[in-house]
Amino acid sequence: MKGIINIIEVMTVGIILLMALIFFFPHFSVKSDWNSVLLSVKTKDTLKTIDNMNKTLEFAKDESEFDNFMENIFTPAAGAAMVWWKRIESSTPNFLVEQNIINEDVPFFTEAQKTTIIDVVNTTYGYRVYSFTLGLGYPF
Repeated sequence: MKGIINIIEVMTVGIILLMALIFFFPHFSVKSDWNSVLLSVKTKDTLKTIDNMNKTLEFAKDESEFDNFMENIFTPAAGAAMVWWKRIESSTPNFLVEQNIINEDVPFFTEAQKTTIIDVVNTTYGYRVYSFTLGLGYPF
């Protein structure tokens, strides 16, 4: 019987020591900036895809077509939830009114990236230069 008690005492002391070591010496962890880099790459790739499809002006004008495109790319099943917005600016004051473009509000986010592309369009009033800014971010 004395041998069993010694074994139980050794096991108890071992468990207590192990718990104390885990408590006093926390695990080593490394923080990296890969989340922001990945977000930046996603933003640039998405804007480049829109430009390659020649849909920049269509997405600038049509809010529902833009949202459908973005929802198809960033579905919740594809990974982290994302918020997005676009901003259209032009040096020609009447361009936004001529094309019936309305800028949307920027949604709330914890971290975001934005990328801008410059585009030229031939309208009935001549060539117009505008910028299409795409923003992607992680919600709260």
